[in-house]
Amino acid sequence: MIQNHAAARGRGTHKEPFVTLIRNIAGVAALLAGLVLMLGGGSGSTASAQTNNPMQLYGVTGLGAIVAGDTVTAHIGGQLLGTSVATAGGWVIEAQTGTNGATVTFKVNNRTAIETVTYRGFSAAEVTLTLPPLLPTPTPTPSATPAPSGPGTFASPPSFGSGNAGSAVFQGGSVEQLVTAVSEAGGTTVWVQDANGVWRSYRLGASGAGAFVNNGFNTAFSGGLGTTAVVVLR
Repeated sequence: MIQNHAAARGRGTHKEPFVTLIRNIAGVAALLAGLVLMLGGGSGSTASAQTNNPMQLYGVTGLGAIVAGDTVTAHIGGQLLGTSVATAGGWVIEAQTGTNGATVTFKVNNRTAIETVTYRGFSAAEVTLTLPPLLPTPTPTPSATPAPSGPGTFASPPSFGSGNAGSAVFQGGSVEQLVTAVSEAGGTTVWVQDANGVWRSYRLGASGAGAFVNNGFNTAFSGGLGTTAVVVLR
C-alpha cells in the first residue's frame, strides 16, 4: 500500500510540469494573438496616415494679388484640396489628401494664379499668389453711318403766306447746303426735328462769339440731313 501511494504520488508529480507547460503555451498563444491584433491595428493606422498625407498651404493678405474677402482654392489636377476666404491677416488651406511630388495649383476668385507648389505631406508652404494681367476686351469698331445724301435743296420754296414762318421739305444734304437753301429762300432761321423729336434751330446771322447758339444744331446734324420737313423763318 505504501508503495502504491508512493507510485501514485510519483505519477501525479510527473503530470504537474506538463499541465504547467500547456498553460504556458496557451498564455503564449494568447499573447501572440494580441500582438497580431496590435500589428493589424498599427498597419491600419499607417495606411490611414498615408492616405490622408496632410499639408498646410497659406498666404498673407496684402502680398501679391490677395486682399481681404478673396476666395482662394487649391487643386491637384481636377481634385479640390480646399477653399479659404482671405481675412485681414491671410488665408489657410489644410489639405488632407495629396500625392507627394504632385503640382498644386491655385485660383483666386476663380482666376488661375501664376504660382504653383510641390505637394509634400506633413509640411507647410507659404505662397504669395499673383494673377496674370487681364486681357483688354476689344472694343468693337462701330460701323460708319452713311451720311445722308441729297441735292441740298428744297422740293419747293417755303410757303410763308401772310406770316413770317413757312414750311418746306428739304431733300437731304449737309448743314451747309441747308443753310444756303434757307438763305436763298429769304430765311433767317430754320427749325428741324432731330432723331429724338427735339426741335433744333439754326440762326443764319449768328457768327463770331454768338455762333455758339448753333452748337446744338450742328451736333445733332453733324452727319447731314435726310429728306425732312423744316420750318423757315424770314
